[in-house]
Formats: sequence, structure tokens, C-alpha cells
Amino acid sequence: MLEQVEDYQRVAVRAALWTHPWTEIGAAHGVSKQAAHQRYVKSLASTLKATARSAKTARRAGRPAEAVRESAEMNAVADELRSVQHP
Repeated sequence: MLEQVEDYQRVAVRAALWTHPWTEIGAAHGVSKQAAHQRYVKSLASTLKATARSAKTARRAGRPAEAVRESAEMNAVADELRSVQHP
């Protein structure tokens, strides 16, 4: 249940980043803008690592379609991580 809540929060933050400053995002979560940024960036970095592992595992197991899909997701997460600006 807690994982689902965290997933929903990550989705909400992703959506909010386009229209709201970190100050508002942090206030909505009851933390500072720096804490909100740090939590979100750590989450993205963890997702990036997990996706990279999945792509590597799929390549080694001879599942090229899965490896391509995971690599595309990894690139999308990496792009998002690069675009997140520090508060």
C-alpha cells in the first residue's frame, strides 16, 4: 500500500514540475523545496538504475525486444533527470 502511495506521489510530482515551482511542490508534501527536490531526484535515480539493470538482464537473456523497451524507458528517465532543475 505504501509503495502505491509513493508511486502516485512520483506521478503527481512529474506532472506538477511543468507548472509549479519546487516551493509549491514541497509545501504540498509538507517539506521544504530542497527536500522535495532531493526525494524526487533520488527516486528518479533509483528508477534509472533499476531500468538499466532490467535492460542488461534482458540483453544477456536473449530478449532483444524487452531490452529495447527497457533501454527506451531508461533514456526517457535519464532525459527527465537531466531536465530537473535544482530549486
